[in-house]
Amino acid sequence: MFEIKDYPEFSWSLSRHKTLMECPRQYAYQYYTSHNGWLKNAEPVSRHATG
Repeated sequence: MFEIKDYPEFSWSLSRHKTLMECPRQYAYQYYTSHNGWLKNAEPVSRHATG
């Protein structure tokens, strides 16, 4: 069942690691800042980071 959470669950993968090593800002936007950005009541920063 889908559940909306305040923060994303932590996970590790090689692609996430590479993104973090190449550009920490991109990593933050992709995996944390954009979290829940698709929701109607999302913060403007999260909505913008979602794309």
